[in-house]
Amino acid sequence: MTEEEKQQILQMYAEYQQYIEANPDYFGIQAPFFTTKDTETSPLGSLLIFAGWTQEQVDSGEVSADDLKGMLNMFIIGNQLAVQLYGEQLLQVKEQALSHISDDMSTIEKMLVLNDWLANWSTFDMAYIMNKGKSEEEKVVVAEEPVQSEFEQQIVGALTQVFQQQGMDEATAQQYAAGMAPEVIGMYKGNHFGALVMREALCVGYSNAYLYLLQWACPEIYKNSDGSWKTKDELNYVTVEEQVVDEDGNVVMVDVLDENGNVVMEDVFDEEGNPVMEGVYDSEGNPVMEDVLGEDGKPVYEKDEEGNPIQATDENGEPLFEEDEEGNQVPVYKVKQQQK
Repeated sequence: MTEEEKQQILQMYAEYQQYIEANPDYFGIQAPFFTTKDTETSPLGSLLIFAGWTQEQVDSGEVSADDLKGMLNMFIIGNQLAVQLYGEQLLQVKEQALSHISDDMSTIEKMLVLNDWLANWSTFDMAYIMNKGKSEEEKVVVAEEPVQSEFEQQIVGALTQVFQQQGMDEATAQQYAAGMAPEVIGMYKGNHFGALVMREALCVGYSNAYLYLLQWACPEIYKNSDGSWKTKDELNYVTVEEQVVDEDGNVVMVDVLDENGNVVMEDVFDEEGNPVMEGVYDSEGNPVMEDVLGEDGKPVYEKDEEGNPIQATDENGEPLFEEDEEGNQVPVYKVKQQQK
């Protein structure tokens, strides 16, 4: 891949990002999944996952510059058509979902209500998963008399117009549109337009739809005081990283804290990729740290068989959490650090 091709790809990716960020009413704010998959050589990580490619394939040339341009072109055009064709319908469905919550609900209550609403509204597209990557002869879920859906007709028509505006004759434009339409539909089923407008989605599309609704339901988190949306950079970040090592110098826990000092991510893996301590696990790999509050309102992180909060211990029976100088339950290593 030439340097010129790399710059063209980066410019297309910037155009893709700019459109999403300029239209938060329709796309919400990108989740960390879309903002933490960058590698040392490419910012395309999350899109490569959707395309089924790896960064290694890009670096080796197995996935070409033209492949990447085609992928980005599909995402750019697909997003623009989503707003053009289904933007207002999306906002109407969003309002229908939000009508089931009220300001006097807690955040947890809102989350539960929207979860139930979405579960009844959208279905998982098993046929898409089972048929993906298969030829027409190999597909296992096929209608006896396949017909083009209303969505596919709309998307093919809109794509045909796009390609004609780019200089193609009508026949060629229709051919290209028919080829790209299934990919665009697949893209929608991987985001909130599939789940909320088409009412069919894949796992990631369902998750995106839930997040989109939550962002509208919790403006105190996702919006500024003037009603404008916060940016992904304001929301998807960490400010403090503290590494704790054992006596051999191996990292055993990483606490990443937000601006209020709350843990927002705990992911630690050994050289073989196995979790060393993610939250806290017992010897059998079961999580033993849960955000459970005792009668005094302080977290004690574990429950007994009857559901009563108890102190969490490791496999040797040693406590994992102790009170610090201020009486707060904190990991033992932090108590030891205070005592030094």
